[in-house]
Amino acid sequence: MKKGMMVAFHRKAVVKLLLVAVLVFAAACEESAVVEGKFRLGVIYGLGGSSDKSFNEAIKLAVSRFVRDYRASLTEREPREQQELQRFLEELAGQGLDCIVVASDPTYLEPVALAHPDQHFILVDGEVELDNVIALSLDSRRAAAAVGAIAAMTTKTGRLGFIGAFENRSSRRVLAGYQEGALIAARLLREEGMELPEIEFLTDFVGSGPEALNNPPRAELLARKQYSREVDIIFAFCGKSAEAVFLMAKNYNRLAIGSDLNQNWIERGHILTCMLRNITQSLYGELETIINAGFTGRLVKVPLGNGGLGFYVDKYNAELMPEGAEAMVRRVFGEMDEREAELLAEKGQ
Repeated sequence: MKKGMMVAFHRKAVVKLLLVAVLVFAAACEESAVVEGKFRLGVIYGLGGSSDKSFNEAIKLAVSRFVRDYRASLTEREPREQQELQRFLEELAGQGLDCIVVASDPTYLEPVALAHPDQHFILVDGEVELDNVIALSLDSRRAAAAVGAIAAMTTKTGRLGFIGAFENRSSRRVLAGYQEGALIAARLLREEGMELPEIEFLTDFVGSGPEALNNPPRAELLARKQYSREVDIIFAFCGKSAEAVFLMAKNYNRLAIGSDLNQNWIERGHILTCMLRNITQSLYGELETIINAGFTGRLVKVPLGNGGLGFYVDKYNAELMPEGAEAMVRRVFGEMDEREAELLAEKGQ
C-alpha cells in the first residue's frame, strides 16, 4: 500500500473511531439525567413563601443547588392559602414531572399521591408511607429541646418566651421540645448546685392560619408584650414574622432564637442561636440519590444538623453561648432517650 493511501486510510479510521465515541457518549448522556433540562423537578413551598429566611428558604437552597449541579429544569409554586396549595398539587401532579418536592402537612399530599401513583413526591416534614413518596421526618422535638436547654442555661429572669405562627402539628411539637429541653437542663444545673430562677414559659401565636407566617406587625406586638413582662429570650418559630421578633430583641436589648437557617447575623449580638433541623442537606441528599440510584418511596428520619446537636454556633453568636452548651445538650438528649425507652418498655408490658 502506498504511503498516501495509508495516511488516508488511517485518517478515515480515526474519523470513524471519533464518530463512534461521540455516538456512544451521546447515548450515555441520553440515558443520564445529567442533561440540560432532562430531569424535571417541581417544588411547592410552604405558605410562608420561599424567601422567609427559615423553613422554606432552607428548601429553596437545596433545590437551587440541585438544579445548578444537575442542570434540572424547575417548576416552582408558592401558594398563599390552603386552597391554592391543593390546586398547585393537582396541577403539578398532572405535568409528568420526575419528582415534586412538597412542603405541606401530610394530609394535603396523601390524597393527591394516592390519585397519582406514578408521580414521585418528596414530602418535607411529615410521615406518609406510600410507594411514590419519600417522607422526610424532621426531628423537631429534639432540635427544639437543644435550643430550650441553651435558653435555660442563659436566662437571667427564668422567663422564656415562644412565638409560633399558628397552632398545628409542627408548632406543637416544637413548643413541647423547647419546654422539655429547658426544664431538663434547669433541673440538671440545680442538681449540680447552681442557683437558677424558676423556669416559666410565655407562649403566643401570631394568628390562626398560614397568613401568620408573614405578619411582622402582629409578631412585633407579641414580642413587645413578652419582653415587657421580663422575658429575656424568645424562641421565634413563625416564618418571616420572626424578623420582627429579632428586631424587638435588639430594641429591648434582649435575646431571640431563630429556626431552620442560620439567622444569627440578622440582628447581631441578639440572636442566641438557631434551631437546625438539617432541611437543606437532607433534601439535597435525597434528590441526588434519585439521580444516581433511582426513586424508592420510604420514610426518612432526618438527623439533626451540626453533628446531631441541632443548633448553630458561628462568629455572630459564639460569645453569647453559655459555657458547656454542647455537653448540656447531649445530656438532655440522653435523658430524653431514657424516658422514651422507659415508655416503650411500659407499652411492651
